[in-house]
Amino acid sequence: MRQGCRLCGAFSRPTKTASPGVLIGALRRQCFLQDYNVNNHRKLCQSSAQCSGQFGVGTGKQARLAVDLESSAERFMMSNNLKPKQHPGVFHLTRRSLPPKFIEAAQRVLSHENLSRLLESTSAFRNYLWSRHLPIEEAEYRQKVEKVEDNIQIKEDIMRPFLSAEQLEKLEAARDGKIKNHLKRDIYHWEAINYDKAKALQYLLVRSAGEYAALLQIFSEIQRRDNQFQPNTLCDFGSGIGTTVWASKTVWPKNVQEVLCADVSKEMNELAERLLRGGSMNNDHGFPALYFRQFLAQSFKVSYDLVVSAYSLMELPSLKHRLKALDILWKKTNNYLVIVEQGSSAGFKAIIEARDYILELDKGHKSELSHVFSPCPQESPCPRFVHDDSTCNFYVKHQVLYPFHQDNTGTETFCYVVLKKGPRDPEDERWPRVVRDSMIRKKHCICRVCTNEGQLAEVLLTKNKHSQMLYRVGRKSKCGDLLPVKEIKDHDVSTQFEPEELNDFVDSGSKTSSNDTNITY
Repeated sequence: MRQGCRLCGAFSRPTKTASPGVLIGALRRQCFLQDYNVNNHRKLCQSSAQCSGQFGVGTGKQARLAVDLESSAERFMMSNNLKPKQHPGVFHLTRRSLPPKFIEAAQRVLSHENLSRLLESTSAFRNYLWSRHLPIEEAEYRQKVEKVEDNIQIKEDIMRPFLSAEQLEKLEAARDGKIKNHLKRDIYHWEAINYDKAKALQYLLVRSAGEYAALLQIFSEIQRRDNQFQPNTLCDFGSGIGTTVWASKTVWPKNVQEVLCADVSKEMNELAERLLRGGSMNNDHGFPALYFRQFLAQSFKVSYDLVVSAYSLMELPSLKHRLKALDILWKKTNNYLVIVEQGSSAGFKAIIEARDYILELDKGHKSELSHVFSPCPQESPCPRFVHDDSTCNFYVKHQVLYPFHQDNTGTETFCYVVLKKGPRDPEDERWPRVVRDSMIRKKHCICRVCTNEGQLAEVLLTKNKHSQMLYRVGRKSKCGDLLPVKEIKDHDVSTQFEPEELNDFVDSGSKTSSNDTNITY
């Protein structure tokens, strides 16, 4: 029996059968490549024609770009006397901490609680939130059930000629139990989280610092690239403990006048309001208009300059509910819609789902109604989702909230998309987005980017063949930055480099950067 590899469809050698036991063993083992380590299998298949369409973009390898430093970026750096680590494409933030007022408010709130009891299960709660999947759809569930039934039927058909009538009866009686056990093991059981008071406080301890840092990085890029945008109104869908409001206050401290926070949990809303009031409901929250609602009104009479859905889509029970929420949020958006999820595979899938749905609304219109502001420099299908099986995620370092007086660092890994109403500005610099930290090597570095043509690509910058400015800009660029370069068309990349540098460039897929510990490529 021939078994196909799950990554490339290549077949292993046929399995010779000698007895029913051997057949069943072969079925359980499946293809020897399926049990092989996935990363090692990618290396094995990289040079194989059978996998050429799976590893990379189009041709089976990463596109290789010949680039030069963008003249506008070079002039900006020279006129402002900026160092390469301060180039205009830098948007990743150094380690951030929550605002002092937030920390003081959290201390007041938690001072009345049994902290030791809350901390008992915070680690398990953090892991549970990260490992959550999207709810399975009914059609997908039926497919999985049929697949399990077929697999069990195949095994039973092999054994049937060798069993007595009594054994066959037992086999038939045990079938339903086998199917249920397989489904329990293979299908994720999604359920909504009930955020009571204890769960809300745990969420404060576990998620507040990471969510704030991620939103701060996203809002900071919007503010820097579009300094004319000054939001007066903010809508926060799935507001939780209010980290979106705190991040917006940090980036636009004097602009946001009206805030709507919508979260189905009453306890979450109460905790968020207490934090904004400094830990006591007797204090002022500092906004001319601040509203908390358990449900978002479907009326489109009121719209908002900035609409945010942060870590909320995965809490909705089905695809239908997610698309309905996106439709409402987009119609309430005047300028920017920001969607953020955890940087897991499920979070990435939810982001791509939202991105594609909203861009699909443009089709059929003569004028462009929207575009992707960040992180994508294009509106094409995401190359990482279509051609790869890794997530397009980013990270930011932050100081953890608790213990309050200890200087501990955490890392928030997240996926996001920022969509803007209206056509893209023709003068907008559509520089490639750095999607992994630069790989620093001796006298050269490799930058992995997503281009404005919708391709994943690698840029090799060397000390000898490129300008000192461009080489140092590449070395200082990190995941999430824009690389301020322009592509040199119709240029043979191999003529730029010495033989040993080119070999290192070709083999870079099997190497890992010292900075890639949190995110795999």
